[in-house]
Amino acid sequence: RVEYQVMVVNPEKHGQGIAAYLTYELRTRMKGGAFGAREFAVRRRYNDFIWLRNVLAASYPHFLVPVLAEKEKLPAQGSNEERVIRRRCEQLQGFMDRVCGHRELSQARDVLLFLETKVWALESSQAAYANQVGKMLHVLRRDADGAWKKLVGQFQELEDPEQD
Repeated sequence: RVEYQVMVVNPEKHGQGIAAYLTYELRTRMKGGAFGAREFAVRRRYNDFIWLRNVLAASYPHFLVPVLAEKEKLPAQGSNEERVIRRRCEQLQGFMDRVCGHRELSQARDVLLFLETKVWALESSQAAYANQVGKMLHVLRRDADGAWKKLVGQFQELEDPEQD
């Protein structure tokens, strides 16, 4: 079993005006697993946390995956901006604490990728997620079609019981 200690720190603002966005440094201390104790750091955007939450919710529908607070727009530069950034950082920390403290979710491959991958290819990860969701929908549709056919057959038997 792998255990993580994650700190969400050093929020950094990139760009100006409506094009501005924040990244957060995730410092991870990992122990257990095949590689023993390791430490690493990556930067992530808020949308990356949304991706992780969505992937976990799709992969583990039987668990209550921690929620993320709504993304609050950054106000014009000043003390309010710092307050919003600090609060968002705290909320992301809470999310990561709950994910990494969960017996099952913390062991998910996507959690390790999220915490460890330096060059975050969100687009390819989203494509893989979309593919996974597509497969799940295909299975659900197939099962629903089978259940529907069975139900129709049972109703037909009820309508014409003398057919036997």
